[in-house]
Amino acid sequence: MGTPLFIISFFTLASYARSAPVTCSLDDVSIKGGWLSQTGTEYGSKLTYHCPENQYPHPMPERRCERTGQWTRLKTFDGARYTRTPECKQIICPDPSGFQHGALEPSQPLYYIGDTTTYQCYEGYELYGSASRICQPNGKWNGSTPICVRKSDEEACTDPGVPAGSRRTGNSFDIDDKVTYECARGLILFGSKVRVCQESGEWTGSEPVCYYPYTYDTPEEAASKLGSSLNALLEVSNPEKPNEKKDHARKIILKQNSILHIYIVLDTSDSVQDQFEQSKKCVMDLMDKISAYEVSPKYAILSFASTTITVVDIADKKMDPAQAIQKLEEFKSDVHSDLTGTNIKGAMDKVYDMMSAQKATLKNFNEVRNVIILLTDGHVNMGGDPYPTVRKIQYLVGTNASGDARDEYLDIYGFGVTNDVDKDLINRLTSKKNNENHYFILESPEKLRETFDKMIDESDSVALCGIYKDTDEQKPLKQGDSMKQEHYPWHVSIQITRHGKAESCKGSIVGNKHVLTAAHCFTTEDDQSNVKVLINDDDDQKKSKDKKVKAIHLHPNYSIYSKKNQGIDEFYDYDIAVIELNETINTIKISPKARPICIPCTEESRRALRLKPETTCKDQIENLFSQDIVDAFFVTGIESQMKNMNVKIKLKNQPQLKCNEDAKMAPLYTKLKDWREVVTDRFLCTGGTEPEVDEVTCKGDSGGSLVIKRKRRAFQVGVISWGNMNLCQPKRKQSTEHSRDYYINLLKVQDFLEPKLPHLKFKK
Repeated sequence: MGTPLFIISFFTLASYARSAPVTCSLDDVSIKGGWLSQTGTEYGSKLTYHCPENQYPHPMPERRCERTGQWTRLKTFDGARYTRTPECKQIICPDPSGFQHGALEPSQPLYYIGDTTTYQCYEGYELYGSASRICQPNGKWNGSTPICVRKSDEEACTDPGVPAGSRRTGNSFDIDDKVTYECARGLILFGSKVRVCQESGEWTGSEPVCYYPYTYDTPEEAASKLGSSLNALLEVSNPEKPNEKKDHARKIILKQNSILHIYIVLDTSDSVQDQFEQSKKCVMDLMDKISAYEVSPKYAILSFASTTITVVDIADKKMDPAQAIQKLEEFKSDVHSDLTGTNIKGAMDKVYDMMSAQKATLKNFNEVRNVIILLTDGHVNMGGDPYPTVRKIQYLVGTNASGDARDEYLDIYGFGVTNDVDKDLINRLTSKKNNENHYFILESPEKLRETFDKMIDESDSVALCGIYKDTDEQKPLKQGDSMKQEHYPWHVSIQITRHGKAESCKGSIVGNKHVLTAAHCFTTEDDQSNVKVLINDDDDQKKSKDKKVKAIHLHPNYSIYSKKNQGIDEFYDYDIAVIELNETINTIKISPKARPICIPCTEESRRALRLKPETTCKDQIENLFSQDIVDAFFVTGIESQMKNMNVKIKLKNQPQLKCNEDAKMAPLYTKLKDWREVVTDRFLCTGGTEPEVDEVTCKGDSGGSLVIKRKRRAFQVGVISWGNMNLCQPKRKQSTEHSRDYYINLLKVQDFLEPKLPHLKFKK
C-alpha cells in the first residue's frame, strides 16, 4: 500500500510544479541609450526596446517571456548569440562604393540619415538610375541604383549594376551569362542572388537589394510596389485593344473568364497573436481591392500556428469571393488548440495538397493563375524549413529550375507583420520577378493597414466605394463624436455666393467628378459660376481646395413652389441634385480624405455588400433595409470638426406612420390635413425619441448624406432635405418626441441618377 501512495504523492507534486505560473524578471534587460516597454512578465509577454529618433535597438527589437522563465536570448539576425548589453545604434545606409565605371562623392566609411551621394560616369559610359541619392530614415537610399553603361555596349543584356551594400561576381552580359550577388557582412539579401541573361535581353529574377536588420519598407513604397505588381497580375486584357501598351513586363495577361486561385496564409501563433485581428482586416481590404478588377478569383484561406486550420477551401465550388471574405471576418484565432508553435511548413504543405487536388481534377489547371499571400513573422519553431515545400509548389505549377516562363502562373507574396521579422526566410519564400516586388517588410504591424489604405487610394480604384478609416469596432461611435476627414471621406461642403454673401450646403462624393446634394440649395439665379465645391483631396494641403463646377443637374420634377396654389408654400419632393465638376484639373483626387460613397443598386455597391453577381437591386435593398427601424447617421461640420450624428430610419409600419404624421407639426404646414400631401414615398424619415433619442439636422446640413454602414463600407441611402422643427438655436439640441427630419430616398430616384452618373453601373 505504501508504494502506490508514494507514487501518487510524487505525481501530485510534479503536477503542481508544472502548473506553477511562469514569470520573467525585468532585471538585467535594460537597453543602453534607450528604454523598454512590456505587456507583462508572465509567460508569453512581450518586451519591446525603443530608441531615440534615427537609432535602432541592437541586436533585436523584441523579446518574449518563454516557458523557462527567461526572456528570449539575445541574438543577431543570423542567429549568433549576443552576450553584451543591448544598445541603441545610429541608423546607417548600405555602403554604395560598389558603384562601377564612375566616381562616387563623397567617399566615407559610414553614411548616416540625411547624407547625400552623387554619381558621375567616366567617359564612354552613360548613367542610368539616380544621379544623387539621400540616406533615408528607414535605412535605404532613395531613388534607384546608379549604373554606368558603356555607350558602345552590344551585349544582349544591359549592365544590371551593383546595389549598395553588395558585391557582384560576373561582368559579362551575353545570353546565358550569369551574375551572382552577395551582401556585405551584417546585411540581408532580398531579391535574386543569381540572375541569368535571357534571349529577350532581360535578366531573370528580381533586382537584389541589401537590407540591414532594421531596414523596412515605408507604406508608400510598399503600396506602390504591391499595387504595381497586382496591376500586372490582375489586369484583364482588352480584346478590342490587343496592342495596347502595358506599363509592366508581364508576358501573360489575364483574359476574360480566366481562372485565378488565391491562397491566403495567416500566421496565428503566439508571436503575432496580438496583431492577428489587424492582419485579418488588412487581408479583407486586399480582397476588396481585388474585387475591383474584372476577375472573380477562388479563395483558399488558411490559419496556422502549431497546426493549420482551413477557413476556406479552394475546392468549395459554392464559395464565392464575397462569402470567402465573410468567412474570414467571422474566423477567430482561439479555435487553435495550441498557439505556441509556428509551423509555416505545415501551412505550405496544406497549400501544396490543395493545389495537387486541383491539378488532378481541373482539366485546364495549366491555365490557372495561382497566388499565395503569406502574412507571418517568419520565425519557425517547428515543422522544419518551408522552402522545400515552396519548391514543390513551383514544380507543381510548372516552374523549372532555370526560371522558365511558367513562373508567370505562380506569385508568392510575403508580408512581415511584427517588429521582429525573419527577413531571410520571407525573401527565400517569395517570388522573384523582374521589375516587381513580392516581399514587404514594414516598420510595425500598424503600417500594414496603412500600406493597404494607400494602395487602395490609387486613382484607378474609384470602383471601391464606401471605404473609410475604420474606428474601433468594439467601441461604436457615440452621438456627436468628432472625427477627421478620413472617417467621412465622402463628405464635402458646397459654397453658393449670392449678392456678395456666401451660403453653405453639404454634399457627398459619388465619383471623381460628381457630387450629390439637395436641389433646394440652389435658386434659379444660380449657375456654375457662383457655386464651388470645397474638397480636401490632397494630403499636402491643409485647407480645402475649391473645385469649379461645370454643371448643376436638378431633378426635373423638383419644384419647390409647385403646390403654392394648394396652400403649401414649400414642397420638397424630388429634392436632389448632381453637381458635375469642371475640366480634368478639377476632378477629385482619390485619397484617404476624398473617396466616393456607395450608391445602392449599383454594381459597385453589390461588390461592397459582397453579394453574388446575379443579385438584383431588390436584394441590395433587403440587405440595407432589413428591419422596420434601421441604424444610420449623417455628418455635420467640415474637415477636422466633422461629427457623426446617429439616427434611426423609421422604414415600415407604425414607426414610419408616426414619423410621417409629424410632418403636420412643421410651421409651414399648420393647416395641412393629410401628411401625404408633403411626404411622398420618396422620403425617408428620422427623429423622435423612440426607440432612442435621435440627433436632428440643422441649417447648413442640407444636401448631406444619410448613411448606413455594412460590411465595413458606407452606403448613402438618402439626401438631407427638410425638418419639421428648428432645434438648432442657440445651439443644436437632440430630438423631441415629435421633431422629425426628412430625406430623399435614393432608391426612389434611380431613373434620375443613372444618366447623371454614367461611371456607375446601375442594377435593376
